[in-house]
Amino acid sequence: MTLPSDKKIKDIAKAIDVNILNAIALNSLINQLNDSDELFSVGNNKYGTHGLNLMLNSLIESLMLALSRLLDTASDVASVPSLIEKLQKHPKLVDRYVAEASTWGFDQSEAIRDKIQKIISAYSDLMASEEFEKMKLSLKNFRDESLAHSLVREKREQPKFHYLNDVLERLVPICEDLYLCVTGVGQSYSNIAEIRDKYSEHFEGVLISGFEQQG
Repeated sequence: MTLPSDKKIKDIAKAIDVNILNAIALNSLINQLNDSDELFSVGNNKYGTHGLNLMLNSLIESLMLALSRLLDTASDVASVPSLIEKLQKHPKLVDRYVAEASTWGFDQSEAIRDKIQKIISAYSDLMASEEFEKMKLSLKNFRDESLAHSLVREKREQPKFHYLNDVLERLVPICEDLYLCVTGVGQSYSNIAEIRDKYSEHFEGVLISGFEQQG
């Protein structure tokens, strides 16, 4: 069995990082705008409300696509299942990143070996969850039937709004640890989410100000 190159594995990890960061940013903005009573109050019966609703729908669809990419099980894709499958199938891959960790400032080799095993275990538990499987399948249904294609058939179960936040919350710690183990770069996605929340709050204020200026 051919061992995937280091470049390919790191490229997958970096693509996962791009998608999870995008999902965090989208989720923050969606929640900030959707939960803003003031925004919808000042925007009520204003021409701009149409644009606001279109924007929210587009943001939600973009978040669904980002989450779908992260969970994609097709062959040769940059996704969480793809990367974890490669780590499971190729013990030498694990050895590679354990060896790299021994060269970090101070030896982190055993900590990284342990972390990789915990990632695999956490992902297996997640995939065994009926609740998560239901959310994951509904996202795939919507992606296949309405985003990637316009299928003319009876719609299967579609995702509920809260599924998006729930799926993201479960993926964040797995993606964060995968990125550290493969690239050696530590990121705190929770800190990044807090920064994104501040950006989203500011953008909400810009929209409110714009509606108020309409009179």
